[in-house]
Amino acid sequence: MATTWRARSRLRRAALVLGAVLALGGCGDDGGDGGVVVITEADSAVTLEPGQELVIELESNPTTGYSWSLTTPPDDRILSYVESTYEPFETHEDLVGSGGTERLRFRAEGAGETVIELRYVRSWEPAEPGARTLVFTVTVS
Repeated sequence: MATTWRARSRLRRAALVLGAVLALGGCGDDGGDGGVVVITEADSAVTLEPGQELVIELESNPTTGYSWSLTTPPDDRILSYVESTYEPFETHEDLVGSGGTERLRFRAEGAGETVIELRYVRSWEPAEPGARTLVFTVTVS
């Protein structure tokens, strides 16, 4: 049973890497008429063209009450917020409370530079001083 779970885990990772490579492969110079750029917490800055979409993929576990919250939303003249979605990891069906990937999607609107600050918090609790925080600088040119 452990071997099957490991094989599925490896296959899932390979599919995620392939998906990311294919998504990023289409994000070259497209003349500003679209495309998607995917980043993770390892990234801190990104440059987009008007019309491109930015997807920030972060590990999350809403079963614990935590999710990524926009503490400093971007300047919507430069980058507009589109949506946030969550996809659980594929795990053994008996494993309750496992995490997944939260995806925050934005659209590049106009030239400039803006900052996105995200904090991993429980929405009903006061902000903790040591809460996990990520800051991304987005330039649209």
